[in-house]
Amino acid sequence: MPVMSLRDRLNQDLTAARKARDVPATTALSLALTAISVGEKAGTAHELDDAEILRILAKEAKKRTETIGLAAKGGRQDVVAREQAELDVLERYLPQADEGALQEAVAAAVAAVQAEGLSGGKAKGAVIKAVRAAHPELDPAAVATAAGALLG
Repeated sequence: MPVMSLRDRLNQDLTAARKARDVPATTALSLALTAISVGEKAGTAHELDDAEILRILAKEAKKRTETIGLAAKGGRQDVVAREQAELDVLERYLPQADEGALQEAVAAAVAAVQAEGLSGGKAKGAVIKAVRAAHPELDPAAVATAAGALLG
């Protein structure tokens, strides 16, 4: 039996969520699949592989996280609850990186950047770019924080 692609799994889970009348899952998966379709049609029209789909899902999760922060500041607990439910659905599909993997990836990138002779803001930017390219599943804010801490 062939391994199911991430897109096929998303479609299958969307169908199950619709049948179960699971509104947060239906909404989150529908929006994610729409973003994937837009990504396929933008630029080079090709079917996205699982790594590219994971990047899109990470962007969708980041949108939810930002909305949760803004809604909490605005006192909109109904929006916070809805967005958190959708974020929980999206996080099921994202790989969960541990703190050790983050520190290891940032340390390797810092060593490479320092070997090139970069320092300051340019070094931090180069570290973040290198880590994000090699590990798209890592949280960009956590990468930036770790890079800043290691670069001093």
